[in-house]
Amino acid sequence: MVTGTLVLAGLAVTLAILLILGSRYLRPAADPIADQLEQLLPRIQCAQCGYPGCRPYAEAIAAGDAPINRCPPGGDETVRQLANVLGREPEPLLAGLGHASLDRVARIDEDHCIGCNLCARVCPVDAIVGISTMMHTVIASHCTGCELCLPPCPVDCIDLEPRDLPVTKATNLMIAARDDEVRDSDEEWPCIRCGACADVCPARLLPQDLLRRSKTDDFEQLDILGLSDCIECGCCDVVCPSQIPLTGYFRDAKHARELHERHRSLADTAQIRYLSKQERLRLEEEQTEQRRTDLKAQVAPDSQLRQEAVQAAIDRAQRRRDVDDERL
Repeated sequence: MVTGTLVLAGLAVTLAILLILGSRYLRPAADPIADQLEQLLPRIQCAQCGYPGCRPYAEAIAAGDAPINRCPPGGDETVRQLANVLGREPEPLLAGLGHASLDRVARIDEDHCIGCNLCARVCPVDAIVGISTMMHTVIASHCTGCELCLPPCPVDCIDLEPRDLPVTKATNLMIAARDDEVRDSDEEWPCIRCGACADVCPARLLPQDLLRRSKTDDFEQLDILGLSDCIECGCCDVVCPSQIPLTGYFRDAKHARELHERHRSLADTAQIRYLSKQERLRLEEEQTEQRRTDLKAQVAPDSQLRQEAVQAAIDRAQRRRDVDDERL
């Protein structure tokens, strides 16, 4: 008897191990094209494309079931990148889908919030916190500006405002030019790649190459060329025969790169929080369904007993009627 129990226990353990290994190593492989497309999307989970999130939209595009021009936050640039990956021609961005943007953040008017919790329920990244019937607030660092919280608010106390950007130092050095070095004309001519700017650069950079890359927002190449090492001293501006405001271009490129990194960080966080919320909702739904099943199992016997009692009463009443009819 003991031996048989041990054998069954061993088989059960072996089967459990096989199931775990199977679920880990035999699960369907993710679609690499969908993964690549998802990384190109803003990933703020605004659902303005008509899909519940960026991942479903990426999968629909990869399967050929959705167009590539339904992402308002990404704009024409995202459409172009999606088209390049898929080998298609870019399409004009569809209008009227929404205005979601990572550059904006939701703000709740605390004086008018009634704590209905409707905004928190629809937030795809759980960026709104608060207790029912109490004031709610937005975690600005997690808000993606998706606009989904605006329609359900019954008192219209939510607005979208520009996201606060960190204050950074504009330059590290200032040049006091002589009167004969100050140019009266603001006309700018094309770069002739004379190399004069590189000769005077104290950081030993190649301003002419930085200029070319800064006009295309090629941040990877700008990092390789050392954009962050530029001290914005203005030496290259003084010697440039084409009167190109090189320092201004580099300052703008630094700002654009900072925004790009900030958006990418927000998108990565939003993706993680979105997936976390979806998993939490799935588990809550499973728990709710299990509770319903348990309640039905508890109620079913009582209901059966009540039905049997009612039927017995009906039978007794019918028998009494039959007896009364026989007496008459």
